[in-house]
Amino acid sequence: MLFSPFAIPVVAILGAFTYLVIQAVAQAISQARRHRMDVELKIALAERGMSAAEIERVVTAMPARSGKDFPEPSERATPSSPLPPHKSLPPHQPVPHSHA
Repeated sequence: MLFSPFAIPVVAILGAFTYLVIQAVAQAISQARRHRMDVELKIALAERGMSAAEIERVVTAMPARSGKDFPEPSERATPSSPLPPHKSLPPHQPVPHSHA
């Protein structure tokens, strides 16, 4: 016989176990990514010459994350409130166009 009477419970248990493992791995990756982004922000602020107290003030002033990786539309930078340019980036140079 191809299917035993225990096939459905075994598949259900294996499916639930697989789901829990995948969820745990995804959550760990998300937390690691969030931690890396926080560290990169602190490094960028330190490279801009901010003191530890200023960096702490900026980090604590940020809204608490709700587990989402993307900001709400109201939290995104808009043309009327652009982000300050990064010091290590060269100024924008127009690309010369050749008309052939």
